[in-house]
Amino acid sequence: MPLMGMRIANLPLTAKLHDSHGVGMFLHRIKGCISQSTANIESATGRQAEAGAEIKALEKAIEENSAALEEATEMRAKELASFSAEYRMQKCLGLERWNL
Repeated sequence: MPLMGMRIANLPLTAKLHDSHGVGMFLHRIKGCISQSTANIESATGRQAEAGAEIKALEKAIEENSAALEEATEMRAKELASFSAEYRMQKCLGLERWNL
C-alpha cells in the first residue's frame, strides 16, 4: 500500500504498544509502506529518465524535419520560378504547351 494513500486510521495505532505483537505488526506495516514508496520512487525516476530521452529524440526529429521542410520549400519556389519563366517564354513565342 503506497504511503501517500495510507491514512493514519489504517495503522494499528490502537494496538497496545507494550504488546510485542502490536508493535511488531505496526513496524511491519510501516516497513512495507516504506518499501512500496521506495519502489514507486525508483519506478517514477526510471519513467522520468525514459521520457527525458524520448523528448530529446523528438526535439531532434523536429529540428531535422523543419530543416527538410525549409529545404523542400526553397526547392519548390525555385522550380515554380523556373516553370513560370519557361511558361512566359513559351507564351510570348506562341508555343504554349500548357493550357493554363
